[in-house]
Amino acid sequence: MRIEVAIDAFIADWKGYGRINSEHTERSYRSKLLLLGEDSGWAQVQDISKADVKKTLRRWDHPNSKLQAHSCFIAFFDWTAQEDVRESNPARAIPRAKRAKPQINRLTREEVEQLLTWAASDKASLAERWAIYLGICAGLRSQELCRISKADVSRPGWVHVTRGMGKGNKERWVPAIADLQPVIEEMLAVGPDEGTLIRGRVSTDPRFNSDWTARKTPISRVGMYRIVKRSGEKAGLYQPITPHTLRHAFGDFIAKYAGARIAQALLGHASIETTVGTYVDQVSLDEMQVAVTGATFFAGVEPMPLTSQPDRSRNEQNER
Repeated sequence: MRIEVAIDAFIADWKGYGRINSEHTERSYRSKLLLLGEDSGWAQVQDISKADVKKTLRRWDHPNSKLQAHSCFIAFFDWTAQEDVRESNPARAIPRAKRAKPQINRLTREEVEQLLTWAASDKASLAERWAIYLGICAGLRSQELCRISKADVSRPGWVHVTRGMGKGNKERWVPAIADLQPVIEEMLAVGPDEGTLIRGRVSTDPRFNSDWTARKTPISRVGMYRIVKRSGEKAGLYQPITPHTLRHAFGDFIAKYAGARIAQALLGHASIETTVGTYVDQVSLDEMQVAVTGATFFAGVEPMPLTSQPDRSRNEQNER
């Protein structure tokens, strides 16, 4: 069986079994399997070897990305064995990469307030304000920010993450906290009635880029990343931020305020361990700062003053 035919049949079956529930997941599986087809010279499925799979896995440097692709290949070749296309699974003969703990950028409460204050001002565009507030105050993922529409905020006091928007095709309802409610009112008043709320921009005068208008199509995840990153820079934050930074700010706040179970439901985590490990067991920047406030090695006396400045020229000579 040609691998292109096998990929189509595998995805159709997995969609029927409820294992693939969104366009994003389908694109992810299909793109990885097509890379395997390319690296194997578009060989028959029966002829793809362990070496072909290892060659494709080398395309990803990050161990988590490699692990995700590996799981995709294991699932595909398990399916081919179940369908009697081939007997062995070459992906299972390859050791899995060791998962790396993802780097999580955290914001302090002061930084969150600084970002929300800027986003609420007339210095921010509607797209910037809506992205920042929905990310921080409702914990929406990047793809959810890209797809949210006016209908999803029309129920008073709620944000609706519909099937197809969220991860794993799961629906959830997020209560709108007080900070978010005025922004939702703005969305309902001036947001587009059809399509998504947050959209990219297109220049009406490409030669000078002095005038911009909103696109009619949904914003891409890259476009959303740029909006959030640019917002952080304009607000004067120290570190670059991403849509997931905003989601973590919501998770840090809500897990401490309402508890792990509520946070799990609001964030849409499949496992409580994910919520606890990321937000409950994790000490926040604010907690660390409060814990060491007033700490000094010179108890009962003023901190020791510096009597002289280091001789930089001498240090530079020593380094040479």
